[in-house]
Amino acid sequence: MKLRPLFILLLAAVAPLFGSSTENLFLSGRGSDDAQPWDFYCTAGRNSGVWTKIPVPSCWEPQGFGAYDYGVELRPSKRMPLMPPAPAEQGLYRREFTVPAEWRGRVVRLVFEGVLTDTEVKLNGQSVGPVHQGGFYQFNYDITERLRFDAANLLEVTVSKRSANASVNTAERIGDYWNFGGIFRPVRLEALPAQFIDRVAIDARADGVFRADVFLGGALPAGTEVGVQIKTLAGEPVGPPVTLAGAPVGQRATLAPAVASAPVTLRLQVAAPATWSAETPHLYLAEFTLRAGAGGAVTHTLTQRFGFRTFELRAGDGLYVNGSKITLKGICRHSFRPETGRTLSLALNREDVRLLKEANMNAVRMSHYPPDAEFLDLCDEAGLYVLDELAGWQGCYDTPTGRRLIGQMIARDVNHPSILFWDNGNEGGENIENDDEFAKHDPQGRPVLHPWALSFRNMNTYHYREYADTLKYVEGPDIFMPTEFLHGLFDGGMGAGLEDYWALIGEKPHAAGGFLWVLADEAVARSDEGGRLDARRDLAPDGLVGPHGEKEGSFNAVRDIWSPVQVPLRQLADDFTGTLPVRNRYDHLSLEGVTFEWRLMKFAPPGALLHHRTLLAHGRFQGPALAPRTDGELKIPLPADWRDADVLYLAALDSRQREIWTWSWRWKHGAAAIGNALALKEAVALTETVGEVVFTSGRNTARFSKSTGLLAGLERDGRPVSLSQGPRLTAYRRVARSMVPVVMLPGKLLSFDTRREGDAFVVTAGYEGAFRQVRWTVTPDGDVRLDYEFNGPGLVDILGVDFHYPEEKMKSKEWLGGGPYRVWANRLRGVQLARWENDYNDPIPGVSWAYPEFKGWFSGWEWMAFATTEGRFAFINNGGQPYAGVYSPRDGKNNPVLALPRLGLGVYQVIPAIGTKMSMPDAIGPQGQPQNITGPVKGSLVIRLLDLP
Repeated sequence: MKLRPLFILLLAAVAPLFGSSTENLFLSGRGSDDAQPWDFYCTAGRNSGVWTKIPVPSCWEPQGFGAYDYGVELRPSKRMPLMPPAPAEQGLYRREFTVPAEWRGRVVRLVFEGVLTDTEVKLNGQSVGPVHQGGFYQFNYDITERLRFDAANLLEVTVSKRSANASVNTAERIGDYWNFGGIFRPVRLEALPAQFIDRVAIDARADGVFRADVFLGGALPAGTEVGVQIKTLAGEPVGPPVTLAGAPVGQRATLAPAVASAPVTLRLQVAAPATWSAETPHLYLAEFTLRAGAGGAVTHTLTQRFGFRTFELRAGDGLYVNGSKITLKGICRHSFRPETGRTLSLALNREDVRLLKEANMNAVRMSHYPPDAEFLDLCDEAGLYVLDELAGWQGCYDTPTGRRLIGQMIARDVNHPSILFWDNGNEGGENIENDDEFAKHDPQGRPVLHPWALSFRNMNTYHYREYADTLKYVEGPDIFMPTEFLHGLFDGGMGAGLEDYWALIGEKPHAAGGFLWVLADEAVARSDEGGRLDARRDLAPDGLVGPHGEKEGSFNAVRDIWSPVQVPLRQLADDFTGTLPVRNRYDHLSLEGVTFEWRLMKFAPPGALLHHRTLLAHGRFQGPALAPRTDGELKIPLPADWRDADVLYLAALDSRQREIWTWSWRWKHGAAAIGNALALKEAVALTETVGEVVFTSGRNTARFSKSTGLLAGLERDGRPVSLSQGPRLTAYRRVARSMVPVVMLPGKLLSFDTRREGDAFVVTAGYEGAFRQVRWTVTPDGDVRLDYEFNGPGLVDILGVDFHYPEEKMKSKEWLGGGPYRVWANRLRGVQLARWENDYNDPIPGVSWAYPEFKGWFSGWEWMAFATTEGRFAFINNGGQPYAGVYSPRDGKNNPVLALPRLGLGVYQVIPAIGTKMSMPDAIGPQGQPQNITGPVKGSLVIRLLDLP
């Protein structure tokens, strides 16, 4: 009995503390993975005219309603934007809900985090406020007076896919992307005390100076106090709290205003804070308290995460974070997934951030609208610089609408330390009357960009400039930072050309990096076509990754080139003893925080059944005390017998033990170094027919044409292997986006000679024309060695020799060399030496996605083995041909980046570069130029028949 009064007293004391925080009640799911069913009626298109259910949040087209709508179509001739006929669809939503009785006396707001596009809301049959226009912005209504506490409430929302405001459609829906309709982000109720902190806007500098504008709401009595306490993420206080008494009375808003009432400003100083940057993403908490009346109880508490960070744009110099110059390694990103459109989840947003960090990026542009709030949270945590963008693809909002939406965007996003810039639209989509509007809401005064502007406020962000223009722009006077470059249509752009560009925009004093276009291929899974992935021909498959995050060939190239640790050594010298050059391209960190891990590996030859990979030795060591943006050396403590291995690997791991990049080197080359797993020798026998010479060694047979000197066919155990008609000289020069043959035939056969050399037979063919000589050697181990020589034809984009093998018989390939992705002449980075394998595939760019691609050119190869329906055979590189070629990669049928000739299986001295949607390969850098090959060209290749596995 004595305990009861004490228990009641404790509850009374604790209840105000719990009641002082904001409470949220979600009426929808929080993302695509937990969406909740609402009643739904679509007025036009698929499944219209009937009340049914729809998950919220979602876009209604992927859910089977209405019609799909791509924002812009292009005239084939003039390629100018057209306004496509857009469906005049509306979605009618209904949802019943109840609220806790404890919410009586509180201010209750209905919060929409994003609705496409116009939103009209009723509660219990009454309008809660004006129609909201603008699809990508958080807005709310005060519904306190219309809320029932003793019965269910009926929420009715009418969403118009097309806005009644023409400027909203111009800014948001005439764009080069898929459009959607619906409540695509969460909906929640927010319960606040009668006197409350509406929001805060923080400016926290690297020197510890902290300022916060605190916006208050409710009828506040005289003597109201506002305070703040800085804390660590673990909740430990940092310094003393600061309190300001006599705060002015705030005003309650029925709709989030474009210009808020005057705030209370709090200031304090933190001694030596841990600062935020993309490399050091240290975060703190600011706990704000409101006391209604001097000395009164805490009425409301609001906790805001932030970082101490100073960002400067120094005109004619560069970008600086916390006093250190930075270079932005960025990419543009849309909020998108094939099955859910613009509706994402925390897991999907985290997946995108993981991809960005894995690719060694430190920045992301929110093209062409603000993202989910949780994506910005993840950028704060992971360390990514952000360009946050007001919608406006190539058209802008009218001035009043733009000002309202700028206020809503910044009110939500202002406290993210990751955000460096506000973008006022895109590519002419800026409303210049609103350039100064951003600063009214942002105490940090972040700079405003016009993406694509040649010169605006000391920044040049011009898009898709070719290499010659880039050479000029990096010399200033404005800071050059293209907010889109190296357009990634199909397999072009991105990593192709990046090494050339990065030597300019990543290293020159007046350059500050740039943003690739774009993160992902945007293909919707058409719910009206059985889930077919539709990337709208050549309009939307522009990504570094596929629609579901499949890594494309450029991903690793970008990761390699943008690695903050660079080891610029392509080949080990004969006197190499373990010392490597190293470049620290971090902006803030020493290499002391990097761990290096080395490995020595041995690889078995093709056809080996066991021990394909053997680790011989390994070790780890800490990086040197090498300051940011400086060069030095690494010393690997290699064992004395390290040359017994085949490949040396060196991996750099960051402070979280995540792989930054791994470099690899090989110093042994040729058939003798590779060895032979079969090691069987049988005498070579020669027979002749009317048109062929035939050599047999044990289980293997090779046939050569007397009239051409070319390989006519192979057999293993009497089964034919249809490799033939080679070597064929393959020489092409690019004209526009197509390849024109330079030399196709070896010329007239002048001589054909067969003779025995020791225990081998040799066939020599001499030619009049490009080919000088072809020499075949058949040895007792069954190998067929080809040594060839031809005259270099001059300027070429493709040069090598190839063989015919029926593509329909191909099953898979395995190789020791650079991989796992193919290369282009201007995308040689991003591969590692290893034993790789992949099954045959033949994806159509922009239509189907299978990675790594089977076809194409592969660098640093030592051998490549093919499994077919007829058996297995291998090419072994015996010198003189740095690339293996596997057929011709496909390109898109509409606006091909590069149309290639039909090729077979070959070995090459020169391989083509690839361009972009806008530019030819030779216009995007030195690596894209044709090569001038003259004089004798020699190569040596071994063909080996293998057992089936």
